[in-house]
Amino acid sequence: AFGDGRHATTRLCAKLMRSIYDTQTPASVLDIGTGTGILAILAEKWGSKKIDAVDIDPQSVQKTKENLARNACVITTTYEANIIQDCPAKTYDLVIANILTDVIEKSIDNIISACKKGGVIVFSGISKPRRASMLALFKNKGLDIETCIDMDGWLGIQATK
Repeated sequence: AFGDGRHATTRLCAKLMRSIYDTQTPASVLDIGTGTGILAILAEKWGSKKIDAVDIDPQSVQKTKENLARNACVITTTYEANIIQDCPAKTYDLVIANILTDVIEKSIDNIISACKKGGVIVFSGISKPRRASMLALFKNKGLDIETCIDMDGWLGIQATK
């Protein structure tokens, strides 16, 4: 499963999350494309009270469950879901979408729908050459871009709904 914490996209998400948690603790978090669950684990360790971690890959879901247990995380729920097809039934204070650019484009409406008004979305998995088109997409969808950082050819973007 993807997401051992060493890839730039995971590090970008963790960095953006840390800056959010430094000012306020989101009560509810959705980790889309959870991989091994590292970002969901951080959300729980940093104090969020409701975390859902989803992935399209059943092996990732299983690995996340194992890593949650290994890290004594008891609040986080993980399940299999396809964000392109499945719009989450709940809304969250923080939505983390560490998924490939093409998947973000195909699922942008579902990602935005999962975020509460005034909530924050952290995007990563966006290659640097796609910066302008993705920022334009987010703005066209009514998101306010708060931060855009790059690392090793990848972007991390924090937006407010």
